[in-house]
Amino acid sequence: FDGGPEGTVVLFSSFAVISALAAVLYCRRRVPFRFSFDRALFARMIPFGLKSYMSCLLAYLVIRSDMLLVNYFLGTAAAGVYSIAAQVADNLLLIPATIGLILLPRIASEAPRNQSAVTARVTRHAALVMTVLCATAWVLAGPVISLLYGPGFREAIPATRWLLPGIWALGMNSILMQHFGGQGMPLVTITAPLVGAVLNLSLNAFVVPRFGIVGAAVTSSVAYSMMLLLSLGAFLRGGGVRLWDSLVLAPEELHGIFGMRIWGGGAAEASRRVGGTPGDTGSHDRDIKRRTAAHWSDSPIGTRTAGFDPKYREFTREWFEEHARFRFVDYGPWMRDVAGFERHRGDRMLEVGCGMGTDLLEFARGGARVAGLDLTKRHLDLALRRFALFGETGGFYLGDAENLPFRDRSFDFVYSNGVLHHTPDTARSIREIHRVLKPGGTTTILLYHRNSLHYRFQICGLFAAREILYRVAAKLRGRSVRILDFRLGDHLTRMTDGETNPLTKVFSVAECRDLCRGFREVRARVVHLNRQDVFFLKWLPASILPALARRWGWYVVIEGTK
Repeated sequence: FDGGPEGTVVLFSSFAVISALAAVLYCRRRVPFRFSFDRALFARMIPFGLKSYMSCLLAYLVIRSDMLLVNYFLGTAAAGVYSIAAQVADNLLLIPATIGLILLPRIASEAPRNQSAVTARVTRHAALVMTVLCATAWVLAGPVISLLYGPGFREAIPATRWLLPGIWALGMNSILMQHFGGQGMPLVTITAPLVGAVLNLSLNAFVVPRFGIVGAAVTSSVAYSMMLLLSLGAFLRGGGVRLWDSLVLAPEELHGIFGMRIWGGGAAEASRRVGGTPGDTGSHDRDIKRRTAAHWSDSPIGTRTAGFDPKYREFTREWFEEHARFRFVDYGPWMRDVAGFERHRGDRMLEVGCGMGTDLLEFARGGARVAGLDLTKRHLDLALRRFALFGETGGFYLGDAENLPFRDRSFDFVYSNGVLHHTPDTARSIREIHRVLKPGGTTTILLYHRNSLHYRFQICGLFAAREILYRVAAKLRGRSVRILDFRLGDHLTRMTDGETNPLTKVFSVAECRDLCRGFREVRARVVHLNRQDVFFLKWLPASILPALARRWGWYVVIEGTK
């Protein structure tokens, strides 16, 4: 019926009464009881209830103070946009709220020595669920908000994303609040919300007029996180539980829930996981190489960058120039220094995996006598065309990095950039480089870095989220999880060099040094960290990216001397 606000109140009250009556009837059937008034119990409940009410009131202020201040400072239109972010938050918080309702009676009935262990187990499982949900909400916020609300509400997208870390913290805090409530500690449940409410109100009063709804989301996340820190501190002090055990599932728990291992074990297992054990021989390796050649023939390296711009006709001089500009300016401004194009004048040098000859042309311009080897004939044809257009000369060879078609001690310098992690036996290809180098000759090899932000967050993180969601969905539908098996190696190849690329491997710095142990001198360093490599880098100042790249970059640069 059309009752306006009054009708809404009537409906809400009616449903509340019906729910209460249904609960009473259900309980009476299960455990017969009768109503009676106990004055002594009532007297004890009053102060406890008042403290609980204060806790609920403060929790409400924590969650809604940002909305109130947005409406006060920015007006109803901004509040309407921000309400979308608040609605997403409310929906996500239903999960920990439900978990907390189940936890409260469990804690109240547990022996004191077991209460903290039970809560820690619940919080670390909830932390995983909330991490997956918040990550999914971060990814879907843009397309879903644009689709449901239209372009006029796009400002809600960054606000929603900035609010998500705080929602994760608030969810974990709500579970700990139920733990303290079950232990009969209402004062603890007041302290954290009080600090959160004061912090949220004071920060938002300063930030909202200056930074709008995004500022409101950021300050709310800060306030929620502070609440979690206070609650965690009280929980860890009182329960004798480690922080790690409260928030992170053990590997065996992951395996028990989802039947999978995300991170795996040592180097040998990692090599198998990401696409083949070094040293594999026979038909499997030949098939990998055949598929690799087919992949790069269909999609020559670089054609997905400059080749997308319609103003450059493919494989013209202008197109090759744009491709080189993208490679050395946009993608890898560090690359000229690493390669040292001007440092090999007069040297006889070989590039293993020369592609379309982008780097090789720069070596030729620097005065080196160049030779390029590639597994793909299409690459060599394009490299020849590139050299002809720019008036340079070089030798080009169709061949395999694991079986270089050159005599021992043929070259002063061998270079390979982002290639040898695609061959089945990387160790053998590096031994081949050592063989064809002259005594005192040098090599520069670049391989993908396992301990990079790009691999750990963008690749492994997305894989883990996808795997968890698929397996949970399969179990909810009663389907076998085996049909959803998806190897991290398959995911890695798709996330790096295209859908049809058959093999990609990653290596730690220590593994790279070990691969080059035949060289007299070996130096290794880490480079390359672009904003597009990891989703959260776009919010960091550009000035700190070089420092991060030296530790968590995407490439390991190995420099060896024979």
